[in-house]
Amino acid sequence: MTFSNNKELTQGALLCALSVIIFSCFPIPFIGNLLSAFSAVPFILIAYKFGIKFTLISILSTSLIVSQIFGPAGTILFICFFALTGGILGALIKITKNPGETILLASLSSVFFFLDFFANNIKYIRYQIPCSGT
Repeated sequence: MTFSNNKELTQGALLCALSVIIFSCFPIPFIGNLLSAFSAVPFILIAYKFGIKFTLISILSTSLIVSQIFGPAGTILFICFFALTGGILGALIKITKNPGETILLASLSSVFFFLDFFANNIKYIRYQIPCSGT
């Protein structure tokens, strides 16, 4: 992947840093959940402006930074629920011109990532819930 100038690279890096800063507000009570929902917006902008290849590279580099701050669980949460969903939504906005179709497809992808996350981690969640009896 070659760049004719560094403008795209700089804009992508600033949007990735903005996404990390917004996601870092997640542990703050009450307002953190609201702000963390907006951490997908920079990936929507990256996918719409630069394409899917640049978006995947941005998600990879941003997830490395998030893994240093939040560890593996926070990174999986960030990638599944915010980065990939934002990237898919941005690519769909660029490809489709019908807003209803875009929202529907993005919602389906978000539900898919949500179900995939819990299907893969239900065995860990089950051991965290105390059982009565035995």
